[in-house]
Amino acid sequence: MNIGRGLFRAWLVISILWIVGAGIVGYEDHSATVRGNFSPTVVIRKSMRSTAEEISKTLDAGNTPAFYQLVYSPSEEKATMEFNLLNKVNPVANLVSFPDGSTLYIPKGYNETDQTYIAQQFWQQRWGRWGGAAKIITLWALVPPIALFIFGYLLLWIGRGFKRS
Repeated sequence: MNIGRGLFRAWLVISILWIVGAGIVGYEDHSATVRGNFSPTVVIRKSMRSTAEEISKTLDAGNTPAFYQLVYSPSEEKATMEFNLLNKVNPVANLVSFPDGSTLYIPKGYNETDQTYIAQQFWQQRWGRWGGAAKIITLWALVPPIALFIFGYLLLWIGRGFKRS
């Protein structure tokens, strides 16, 4: 009876089941980080001493002159935008849909140039979002089977040390 071969086959079956299961769960769990609803991080001017409530009202009102007194223009600054995942989105006019199934909410105060710039930045960063999600799923799928293999091999190595010469 070959215990090593039997344990290897058991590890192989368990690993395949684990990888498939982790892939399915990871895909369902992380699909929002790829196909979710996003909003750009608005960079507030440091010189403004407004409260968060005042800034929020200005952003929601879409008053362009007051908006640019509070907020930097991303296209003028050539800034790399960061995007936040929104938990829920109220139906608003400034939603931009993309071919990968994601949507982007752009605050009303931005002018047309900035809206286009923000949308381009969002679309260019899509592979980074996919890569981040894939990295997490890959780690969850591969690390446990590798750890199980090492543990099983160590048990065999210890067991072989007790054989008679």
